[in-house]
Amino acid sequence: MLASKPPLEDLDAFLAEVSDYAALGVSEVQVTPDRHPVEFARRLGDEVLPRLADIG
Repeated sequence: MLASKPPLEDLDAFLAEVSDYAALGVSEVQVTPDRHPVEFARRLGDEVLPRLADIG
């Protein structure tokens, strides 16, 4: 799945979308930076990945 919402813009909306896809069996999510790539990667690791792990 290619995420349609930037994950750092609205994390709760992004996770809700990912959760819906996970319920359908999707197990991979692709995102692209919407800001400086280093900042994006750091925040993705700090804020998004821990919560994605809870989804499965």
